Amino acid sequence: MNLSRLGLFLTTLLLLAACHQQRPLCYEYHHTLVEGWDQGRVQTFQTDTVGASGNYTFEVCLRTTFRYPFQTLWLLVEQHWQDEVRTTRDTVVCEIIDSKGNPTGKGVSFFQSEHFVTNRLLRKGQTGTITVRHIMRRDMLPGISEVGIRIRKNDD
Repeated sequence: MNLSRLGLFLTTLLLLAACHQQRPLCYEYHHTLVEGWDQGRVQTFQTDTVGASGNYTFEVCLRTTFRYPFQTLWLLVEQHWQDEVRTTRDTVVCEIIDSKGNPTGKGVSFFQSEHFVTNRLLRKGQTGTITVRHIMRRDMLPGISEVGIRIRKNDD
């Protein structure tokens, strides 16, 4: 009986180890105003301390509704990391509605989508600040309910 319990215990440990997924460095959403996302309202995200040096993938995450009036959304994503002199700036074009008029995100009345920003090498112990703002010509954008950022370590 003890041998079978030990076998079950070891099998369970192996399954748990196989299912383990690394926690993202940053995965956070911020709400926008009910009236819409004002161009002057910058979304700012603070990261945890980087636990392990390596390559990381950066994504902007959006939650949108049918009220968004355009097919695409242009964003400016700025990153400033501790011990680095310059701020990195990326322009991201997010497809919100496809050519047939369908939302590209997953959902029913709110649509969640992730949009690649960049891959970047981070060093253990760094902290950073990421800002996201829209750079559309219209000051107030309805239909954007939340803006988020996800940073996850790539498997090396």
